[in-house]
Amino acid sequence: RLLQKMNRYSQYSAMILTLLMLSFTLVAHWLACVWYVIAEKERWRNDKDWNL
Repeated sequence: RLLQKMNRYSQYSAMILTLLMLSFTLVAHWLACVWYVIAEKERWRNDKDWNL
């Protein structure tokens, strides 16, 4: 019985870990997109040869 419970909990924890990794990846992607848009607006506002 104990092994069955441990097996069930380990399956849940693997699923939770996978969901956490996917959500972290999605949030990181969104933040990178926002950062890119801000950088493009800054490049557009300043000179084209503006060196960062």
